[in-house]
Amino acid sequence: MSNQYLFMQFKYAESPVVRQRAVEGFESRLSINVDLLDKVLELRRQIAKLLGYNTWADYITEIKMVKSGAGVKQVCSSIPALHDLSSSSSSWMTLRVDSDP
Repeated sequence: MSNQYLFMQFKYAESPVVRQRAVEGFESRLSINVDLLDKVLELRRQIAKLLGYNTWADYITEIKMVKSGAGVKQVCSSIPALHDLSSSSSSWMTLRVDSDP
């Protein structure tokens, strides 16, 4: 359902139940991606372990200037503008990245 149809539901639907179902359907449209993202992260962990790295971040940053996942955290902590990021999506991603063994 596109935004256009959702807004039409809000504008023309007389029943609050119909409007509520439209919102619930629209908001849950991406829930399938959570499982796919979890699978991708797990595969990355496995690849990193097979190649002898502790984390995917260590693997992917080895050839870069920061050299490791810890280096990325150090650089990010030194940038004041990044300290203000506290949205739920960034917190969610931080939890996933930090839980990477």
